Amino acid sequence: MKILLIFLLITNICFAEDIKVVKKDDKVPFDGVLFSKELEKSIRMDMQISEKKIDMLTKINDLNEKEINILTKRLEIHQEKTREIIDREVQIENSTFWRNTIYFISGSLITGLISYGINR
Repeated sequence: MKILLIFLLITNICFAEDIKVVKKDDKVPFDGVLFSKELEKSIRMDMQISEKKIDMLTKINDLNEKEINILTKRLEIHQEKTREIIDREVQIENSTFWRNTIYFISGSLITGLISYGINR
């Protein structure tokens, strides 16, 4: 209801050529909506409050965007660190495989040489 009243007030002010204060039983040269002084004051206060709310919401939105940017950067840093850890794990796993393979082959050769030496 308040939004409708604000809309009517704004559109009538925009399209009216003059703004005139009228009193009871006065004839006016245009169609429009009349408000009591109390209602007009209430509408103005609502508009001011709405403007302040818009300003606050805009500031909150800006802060949220900054927070999103910060969190996005933190996520990228954590993803990069995770990739580095995975790469190190793969390197360790590969080096462990080859080390174990070399130990197995060395053990087999030594055992074979010992067996050969005993049988001779």
